Amino acid sequence: MKFVFAAFVSAFLFSCLAFHPVWADEESGDVKPNTTHLTNEQKAHFAKKAKEEQAKKKATAKIKLVNLNGASIAELKKLPGVGDKEALQIIGGRPYGSKAWLQTRGVIDPVIYQGIKSLVVAGVPSKEDAAKMPEVFGKRK
Repeated sequence: MKFVFAAFVSAFLFSCLAFHPVWADEESGDVKPNTTHLTNEQKAHFAKKAKEEQAKKKATAKIKLVNLNGASIAELKKLPGVGDKEALQIIGGRPYGSKAWLQTRGVIDPVIYQGIKSLVVAGVPSKEDAAKMPEVFGKRK
């Protein structure tokens, strides 16, 4: 009886794995649909989606985060929705322990914050930037 049950379980697991509609790409490890049973339209759709995702990944990888504690007015003005007034407010509110301080301290409008929160970071400034503002960051060696 145990043998029959074990054979049944083994056959079930094999069929689940063998006919599962997804497989992993050996090179990248990405999970992709099994396209052997799809129409040409469906294959084209999956190819288009894959290209869009690849383009999105490349675009995201190229974005350089702006450091709120060390960025110049020109760097801050490159952010969407940030003009002279907002850039000066950001600089005037330094130092920031977190990028969320822009919103919680009322430094900039919440709508602008939503637009730039993925593009900024509140990091430690470079030695040169810290040396320009010793009253804020203290002496650095």
